[in-house]
Amino acid sequence: MFGYRILGFGSGGAGAQPVAVDYLVVGGGGSGGYYGGGGGGGAGGMRFSFCNGCASTQELKGGDTTITVGAGGAATIGGSPPSNADPGCDSVLPGDTVTITAAGGGNGAPLSSGSPLGNIGTAGGSGGGGKFSPGPNPSPSRLGGAGNTPCAPAALGGPQGNNGGQGQPVPSNFTSGGGGGHYSAGSPNGTGGDGSANTITGSSVVYSGGGGGGKGFNGASRAAGAGGGGEGGINNYGGRPTTVSAATPGADERGGGGGGSGNSHGGGNGPNVVSGGGGTGVVVVRIPTACTPACAAVSPGTNTIATVGSHKIFRFTVSGTLTL
Repeated sequence: MFGYRILGFGSGGAGAQPVAVDYLVVGGGGSGGYYGGGGGGGAGGMRFSFCNGCASTQELKGGDTTITVGAGGAATIGGSPPSNADPGCDSVLPGDTVTITAAGGGNGAPLSSGSPLGNIGTAGGSGGGGKFSPGPNPSPSRLGGAGNTPCAPAALGGPQGNNGGQGQPVPSNFTSGGGGGHYSAGSPNGTGGDGSANTITGSSVVYSGGGGGGKGFNGASRAAGAGGGGEGGINNYGGRPTTVSAATPGADERGGGGGGSGNSHGGGNGPNVVSGGGGTGVVVVRIPTACTPACAAVSPGTNTIATVGSHKIFRFTVSGTLTL
């Protein structure tokens, strides 16, 4: 965080002066992969200036600023055909001269039956995990998706995330890769990448954890990354005695990636072949109270204003308007 510049006090109308703010912008997490042991969903991108010596504050225009909070990718549902895996949506903080966009997380592989991406995770703020498949190890056919896509420079709060983990080779290992998190990449063993902590709200919160990869044979569910990722699903493929469970979703307001689907009896589709949906993103703006215009407001009312020490904290959990 660089020092604040007092640029003047806006009146909320035309010609109001820009205001220098610290920010945290987190995109929506991607859903887990859809079919028979899918890759974990990538966390939503995370960009921030607060407690970041590489990034400067952002200047917001006086008056109204439209802020977008990214939705998480929708969970997949088993059936004939099953629904597709879904990437998260971007969160956006428009500045006076520069716009900060945290990209949605990439979905875990595969996207859908016959997808041209095959078993490769999708790129995003953090990348989705690749799906297990036959072939050598490592293999370009089951890579995790690239993180920090598009590339966010350090001076503007980047990089925003990490790669998803590669899926494992079969028949030796039926584990799909974990989704990438902001702090670390997803693991080939199915564990989601960890997110990063930030204290912009006055409390330490971990954001942007990757989802765990799903299992295609017996075994424990794959752990989510710290920061709101969902756990991967497990299965009873081929009737083997094991607990069946659907994957869990990523945490809302933290951009967590969803867990990859498990596998049903006999393989393929079934009531438990459900991936976790991605968690919604969040946008937080922090301004010294002495520099905050008297007219400052947020809408709709779901979004909040709080006073923490000598600062005002504007927290957006849904898309809306910041008035300065």
